[in-house]
Amino acid sequence: MTYTIFIETMFLNETKEAAMTILDISMLTGFFLLLLFFFQLMGKDKYVHRFELSDRGSVIIYLKKVSNKFKERIAFRVHMMLNVGVPQPAAATVYEYYSKENQCVKFYDPHMEQSSGSIRILCPKEVCSCAEVYKATLELVTRSGSTDIYTFTIIRVIKEGTDKNVLDHVREFYAHIACRNKFGLEEGKNYLIMGPEPKLIKEEYLYMLGTSTWLEYWPTQQESQENKDNNKERHIGLSGVANLLEEYGCTT
Repeated sequence: MTYTIFIETMFLNETKEAAMTILDISMLTGFFLLLLFFFQLMGKDKYVHRFELSDRGSVIIYLKKVSNKFKERIAFRVHMMLNVGVPQPAAATVYEYYSKENQCVKFYDPHMEQSSGSIRILCPKEVCSCAEVYKATLELVTRSGSTDIYTFTIIRVIKEGTDKNVLDHVREFYAHIACRNKFGLEEGKNYLIMGPEPKLIKEEYLYMLGTSTWLEYWPTQQESQENKDNNKERHIGLSGVANLLEEYGCTT
């Protein structure tokens, strides 16, 4: 199955347009890029200067400029090579070539038209923001009435939030039992956890796992070398998203 991805950009500045601008777009797990469409985007009268493929599996597009008056759109196509049961969002980042601090990250997935009709946004109200992002090891699952408690050790802080100094510390995440079968989490495994900021209750942070949480199994380095359960593509995709957020951060 082939999908068309549309990306719209506009420079949020009242007095001038942006000069050279970079789009860094990660690929969804199991998808590959149809390069022919990118060659069609380039030319003297078109505003795509060039493109390249990164080692992280993303496509990097160099835009000659970005208007501050109207949204400019580019479109390209990707093909689903592997049928992933629950494909997770991939990141799309835009930033000025000479001012990388002026950037924003949004996420997309193949079901966005069927749900909200727009990209799954972590940048509400045109101001880029993103939640806490961790790589964590599941230590223990505790069943308590209608609630499951997942005890994680945070082994990598990809994006720090309101809960400070969490590296190598234990945090408990709460979820309703209705989510149990959907999560399918296993003790001793590593996961990417991206979700809304925790609530501060009586000087302790309360983390919730729910529909607004991106929870993804993170394969080991050894598993990423095996052609099993899409572990190679999953490892590349997660590593790319993590490196992107660590390198460019996200305005909050």
